[in-house]
Amino acid sequence: MTFHEPLYFEWRDVSCCKAEDVLDSASIHEQCDSELLKNVIERWTESVGWQEWQVKKGGADRFRHYFVYFDDAAVIQIIANAH
Repeated sequence: MTFHEPLYFEWRDVSCCKAEDVLDSASIHEQCDSELLKNVIERWTESVGWQEWQVKKGGADRFRHYFVYFDDAAVIQIIANAH
């Protein structure tokens, strides 16, 4: 599994997962409108997202929030380039 331009990464052991974290372990879930995504993109925009070269690469619209559950092992959340 490869993610490009990661802005945020969180790994949690399965013992720290909430019931709603337990998802189908054969897929990657995209959370289109999460509070975490909004917060990370806001900080990114303030620090570097306004730069012309970042805008030319697609700006903030290129980033998505992904959630992956690894059966009985861990959960990862990552915000990265969707392309």
